[in-house]
Amino acid sequence: MYNNEHDRCKYLSNSNVRKTEANGDAMTFSNKMTRRGMLATTGAATLLGLAPHSAIAQDANRGGDLVIAINGASTGNSLDPRTFNSPYMAVVSGTVFNTLVEISGTNAELRPGLALSWEESEQGRVWSFNLAPEASFHNGKPVTSADVIYSIMSHGAEGSRSNSRAIIGAIDTLEADGDHRVIFTLKAPNYFFAPSLSNYSLAIVPEGTTAYDGVGTGPYRITNFVPGEILETERFDGYFRTDRAFVDTVTLLAANDVSARVNAIQSGQVHIAGNLDARAVPLLQSLPTVDIQFSTGTGFSGFNMMVDRAPFDNLALRQALKLAIDREDFIQRIYGGHARLGNDNPVPPSAAEFSADVPQSVYDPDRAQALYAQSGHSGPIVLQTSDAAGAEAVDGATLFKEHAAAAGIDIQVQREPADGYWGNVWAQTPFHSTLWGDAQQST
Repeated sequence: MYNNEHDRCKYLSNSNVRKTEANGDAMTFSNKMTRRGMLATTGAATLLGLAPHSAIAQDANRGGDLVIAINGASTGNSLDPRTFNSPYMAVVSGTVFNTLVEISGTNAELRPGLALSWEESEQGRVWSFNLAPEASFHNGKPVTSADVIYSIMSHGAEGSRSNSRAIIGAIDTLEADGDHRVIFTLKAPNYFFAPSLSNYSLAIVPEGTTAYDGVGTGPYRITNFVPGEILETERFDGYFRTDRAFVDTVTLLAANDVSARVNAIQSGQVHIAGNLDARAVPLLQSLPTVDIQFSTGTGFSGFNMMVDRAPFDNLALRQALKLAIDREDFIQRIYGGHARLGNDNPVPPSAAEFSADVPQSVYDPDRAQALYAQSGHSGPIVLQTSDAAGAEAVDGATLFKEHAAAAGIDIQVQREPADGYWGNVWAQTPFHSTLWGDAQQST
């Protein structure tokens, strides 16, 4: 419902080994750090994960070990892409796996993934994708059309809780045209179908996979995975692309607590920390060991109303809540000014699909109160939230409650544990906090 398009703020630690320059961005690499070392310094009780597909600076010089602290992991995480539904697992996906296509950069540009090219016909109803013939899995098996068909269609299997179910449900048939070409026929035309296949859960795995052990086609292969704690990887020498995978290893530390991520950056024990509290910017700017780089991103945060269930199948109620939130106040009080105004959709102004003609929703408690009365709803509305949905999620939900009270709407904020939030609450319960990172491929 509320959409906040963050300015993407990348926190880079000036640690102790070598620095490379790439595309004007400074990136520092240091000796490999263990989870034990981070815990000893930060006092973090657990390690949890970041926002989906984070861009990493790259240079022609190879080597070094990259450590990233991110939020959103759970002890229940699995390497089955159909279960990927959190920021942490989105980064795992971009590090270990490939999707057919990728979204890259602040302009959300569509670029090749496992598919080198694609074309549509029949007015957007038929889509053909040409696979990279040299691509292979970490176990050495060449990638074929059969692998793509198996991976994609498994998301629509009975009982699947994949966040890509709606995408797969739009497919009428998916067929192979040789070993390296697949053809999707949709139930209805969709000119945005190709970008939808960049969703991080649509990672490609070998045909027939039932024991999901992390075998993918991505730039890094897994050497150690402890759900809710750490993912360790090394560069996959058989990777089919030459324009990424420049560091030797990538370690993803799960750090759910925002203070742990701030401390890890402050001490120089990690090179990148995602989803830090924007209100910590003044503190971090004062540290000589930290560089803060700002770039306009496409991530957004907000509150999901599940329109297929009560009470949010009531249009008047949804409209009331949209008018019962003061977005400008959010930007200043929750994000310290480091955000842009959202408008109840995830399309940023930099995207080709953005329409400046859509009227901006503004805070109107009187109109919200009238619509709420029209809806016929009574009693408190439960809003579930957690630190897992972002450093600002709990405070944001509390501020929403304050705004809505002026419209006579009673929001009851229910704080949930971070561990399990993305599997048990997100997209499962009627009203909850959400966070989407800008979709950029790890390199």
